[in-house]
Amino acid sequence: MGKKAKKRRETDLKVDPWQDDPVTEQASVWPPSDELDPDGDVVLILNSSPSVPEQAVYRIQNEDPRIDDTAVIHTNATPEEQNVEPGFQDLVPEDIDEPADGETVAPESAVEDLTVGGSKLAVEADEEDHPSQIFRVRVSSKHLTLASPVFKRMLQGSFKEGQQLSSQGHTELPLPDDNPAALLILMNLIHGHTRKVPRTVDLGMLTELAVLVDKYELLEATEMVVDHWFQGLESDIPLSFTDDLLPWMCLSWVFKKPEIFRKVTRVAQLESEGLLEVDQLPIPQSVLDEINRCRQDTLSDIFAYLHGILERYQHSEGICPQGIVCDAMLLGFLTIGLKAINILQPPQPPYNGFSVKGLVESLTEMRVPRFCNKYEFRNSDHYSYSRKGTCEGVTIPLEDKTEELVQKLQGLELTH
Repeated sequence: MGKKAKKRRETDLKVDPWQDDPVTEQASVWPPSDELDPDGDVVLILNSSPSVPEQAVYRIQNEDPRIDDTAVIHTNATPEEQNVEPGFQDLVPEDIDEPADGETVAPESAVEDLTVGGSKLAVEADEEDHPSQIFRVRVSSKHLTLASPVFKRMLQGSFKEGQQLSSQGHTELPLPDDNPAALLILMNLIHGHTRKVPRTVDLGMLTELAVLVDKYELLEATEMVVDHWFQGLESDIPLSFTDDLLPWMCLSWVFKKPEIFRKVTRVAQLESEGLLEVDQLPIPQSVLDEINRCRQDTLSDIFAYLHGILERYQHSEGICPQGIVCDAMLLGFLTIGLKAINILQPPQPPYNGFSVKGLVESLTEMRVPRFCNKYEFRNSDHYSYSRKGTCEGVTIPLEDKTEELVQKLQGLELTH
């Protein structure tokens, strides 16, 4: 059961040294009541809403106003679905006992207990429309600095926390933007509490973990469990541009999975319909730029080839050996077909609304026929009939060209 709510005093506004915007912190408490290391000298201060959201949302921005792709990453799998050790729970606040008669409770905040992986965290929750909670966890600076070069720079460098740790023997480290459930998994892992680390996680939680692994450079510390986490999810790798594609791109980049990275970046090259931009996921801009470049160059080559055909039939004479009638009918059919898919006038970069795969499928469905293969045309000079099927036409050369261009899109190589 939860502890009784106690009155807490708020201090002045403090500024997190790693954030541009200030964050409100509660009064400092030393020593903390909850710990991963009984002899720990660092208290991590994590912020969250009173109930951890059932899903984390990442938005994929696109230049095309018609496109509104939002990748919703669910993180609400039950402990049974995650196949975790007994005692591991999602971040779910326990019930708060009613205050005893006559007991005074601060109206702005309340204290709750959360149980995560068998560890209880002291939580302060503001009772407002959008309340926040503060998690305090005692950890070891030795474990943090050995596992993470980033924590090493924080705690052994010139940061305020590092100076305080050196002079006083303990410090508090505010991490207001980190997902508390994901960070606690990583803290249990690097502190050796492996029974409190879930054996399987869903895509949302693995993405949250990847964000923190990238932020704190914890790849080496997580390598022994990452493969287990991937095993339960690899059958769900998207084969088309779904909401899960960019999270998988993030996972394959952070955890260095080259084959998965190649597959998902190829899907993005073929099926993205605008400039690919990503918020909140650690995918390098250079990767996004290369995907955008490959898509744009391929579309440009296809459009140039199509309009080269139009120019050829408009201004050349006698392309079909059987005469101008076949050429004229083919030109008319091609003009109508390109107008129907809105590319009679060449689109301009970055070709918003067009994907390579979608354009190729539209052109394949159009299939401009060879008219001399269906009709016999009278030769006006000799009043005779010609042979059938001697015209090359458009369809076969176009299919060959698009297949050649598509085959060049094989995804990106993992280079880091």
